[in-house]
Amino acid sequence: MRSKPRIGSKKDPEAEMNIPEMGQTPLVPEALNGRAYSIGSVMRMTYRAIFQDLQNRLAPHDIPIGIFFFLRVLWDEEGLTQRELGDRAGSLESATVEQLREMEERGLIRRRRSDDDRRKVHVYLTDHGRTLKDKLLPIGLDVNETALRGFTVGEAAFLRLALNKIKANVDAARSARAGATVALSRKKSSRFDF
Repeated sequence: MRSKPRIGSKKDPEAEMNIPEMGQTPLVPEALNGRAYSIGSVMRMTYRAIFQDLQNRLAPHDIPIGIFFFLRVLWDEEGLTQRELGDRAGSLESATVEQLREMEERGLIRRRRSDDDRRKVHVYLTDHGRTLKDKLLPIGLDVNETALRGFTVGEAAFLRLALNKIKANVDAARSARAGATVALSRKKSSRFDF
């Protein structure tokens, strides 16, 4: 059995690219310093391919992909507030309100004000919304299975780990920048300019 050459070995045609091992500081050679090497670009193109496949497969069921994301969350847990549902579906508040309005018009959900806090609105599936699970969930699972075809269980787990780590890194950097901006604006607003 012939072993697969490791990145950086003499048998590897990409060896001259000096791609660092995991955990090393990346030194990006000029040849890789472009869109093809950009993790953001690769992730965007991958997301678009998966998104388009899912959208095409949902179209015969007349379910837009945005609604599908909300249904996925509600199939796991009903009674969430609009805000909780939007957060779990990865949607902005204004888009959440619009999606829920459309879902209500389609007879997929019903909304109910909280008895404890009248400002909160909880979302529940209708019988029709629940029955779609048996038709639509297998489509989503198959799209994921197609995307991971050829991956071992370990490779798929590592991919999820790596993507979650990338997201955590970006979230932390964004939070740090937002904190620095707030601190700077507080500092500026506390000055007295006469």
